Formats: sequence, C-alpha cells, structure tokens
Amino acid sequence: MAKTVIIIGKARSGSSLTAGVLSHLGVHLGDTLKGANDANARGFFEDIYILYFNIKALEDNHFYINKLPLPDLNCLVPFKKEYREKAKELIEKSKKDTVWGWKDPRTMWTFPLFSDFIKEPHFIVNYRNLDSIAKSLEFRDSLKIEEGLALSKEYYELVERFFEKYRYPRLNTHYEKYFTDEKESQINNICQFLEIPYKIEALQIIDPTIKHF
Repeated sequence: MAKTVIIIGKARSGSSLTAGVLSHLGVHLGDTLKGANDANARGFFEDIYILYFNIKALEDNHFYINKLPLPDLNCLVPFKKEYREKAKELIEKSKKDTVWGWKDPRTMWTFPLFSDFIKEPHFIVNYRNLDSIAKSLEFRDSLKIEEGLALSKEYYELVERFFEKYRYPRLNTHYEKYFTDEKESQINNICQFLEIPYKIEALQIIDPTIKHF
C-alpha cells in the first residue's frame, strides 16, 4: 500500500541524514532535491518545490520558524483556500504508487494545506541532543547558544501538540544512534514502520567524519 512519509525535526537535528537513509532504502523524496552545500555535505534530500511552497506560504503571511515565538500550528488554516490548488498540484506531481514523501521541518505548519490530498501519512520525527543542535546552529547561522536551545525546545513542544491533533502513525529517530551500534536497528525500525525491505546501501549515507558535535 502506498504511504506518504513526512520527515520533520528541528533544523540541524539530523533530519537530512534520516532522509538520506530513506532515499537509500528506495523511498522517493522528490524529482528535484536541494543540493549539498558546506552546511550539509551529503545533501538535504528536500524536494525543492514543496520546500519553496512551504517557505512562501509561511513568509508571505509573516510567519517565521527561525525566531521566537514560533507560529501557532493553525496559523495557515485561514489561508487554506488560497493555497489549495497549488498544494493539490504539488501532491499530484510528487506522489507515487509506493512509499514516497518529503522532508521539511515547516510541514508541521503547512500540513493543513496538504492534508486533503495525501493518503496514509506516516511521520518520522528526528531528534538530537538539544545542546548539539544549538552548537550546530551557532556554527551554521551564528545563532547564540541560548537562542538555539530555546528554539529547539519550543519546536519539539509543538511536535507533541501536533500529534495531539493529528494522530497519524509516528516513528521517532535519533541522530546519535546513527553513530553507534544501534544504527542498523534504527534503520530496521524505519523499514518496519514503512513496511519496506531493508537495504544495506542505507548505511552508506552515514559518515562519522562529518562534524556532528
């Protein structure tokens, strides 16, 4: 059965690594992905069309996810009709008959725009030590440690509120486990969650030499 897998997690939580694992497991995450850069040497595995749609929908209405306080989860609901056709177009273009999906931390806020058009949504929430996230945000964005900690804490509080509202299947993954003996069991958990076969190729995306604080 086709499933739509949506990967969320605070920026710098390692969600790109989880998305990379999914891609190596054969999950389709988009025809045109955001390329790698100095901040993410292996790539972001983000569908650029869904990514830009999410950014535009939020910022056109003066909602931002990189400064406190974070927007209310229902902030885009009043604008749903305005974005309905574009959201439908994106889903029709992207969806597959097998497991497919996308990765973007903004989807917590834009999900109401897509929800009418997707089937079998399954969420993967990526976690990482909050101190490590804050250090990574400081390294990449020159964000003060205390600001990075506050943003991360509030983001994951909103994650819990999101799943109180949307009771879809959810799997938690942890960045640190990819660099321990638990990496294969974590990948196996992903495979079981999505009912897809395990592939040894998924280990190839895990590079312990990449700085991960």
